[in-house]
Amino acid sequence: MAMNIERLEKLYEHCSALPHGIYPEDGIDLEVAANQRGGHQDTFNQHIWWQRGMCRTTGCLAGWTVNLFGDDDDFEEAEFYSDDKSGYMHVAQRLLGLDDYTAGSLFLYTGTDEAMATLRHLIEHGEMP
Repeated sequence: MAMNIERLEKLYEHCSALPHGIYPEDGIDLEVAANQRGGHQDTFNQHIWWQRGMCRTTGCLAGWTVNLFGDDDDFEEAEFYSDDKSGYMHVAQRLLGLDDYTAGSLFLYTGTDEAMATLRHLIEHGEMP
């Protein structure tokens, strides 16, 4: 599977332009943001999907990947498997051409700043740090 550097760059540019680290106590209606689609969300936070129980394209890199590059079939697949928190990650992994290790390192157990630094490294070096 070939890593799609062009999509990684677009994802980085898009998420870099969004406010980072926004939590419910900041006054953002995450439920509304989570149910919008097509680039209408206005936040990026790698932790939101853990808070809500599933990603739903609200703010993590996997969700934004599906939102930016996915089609209706991709959204259907991501939603079908979203109860176990894996749907968006696996679809995003495929859309970006990532192996299991890289996808897990980028999408899981990482904070917002660390995820962005890892994404930048992937773009510049084509491999994990």
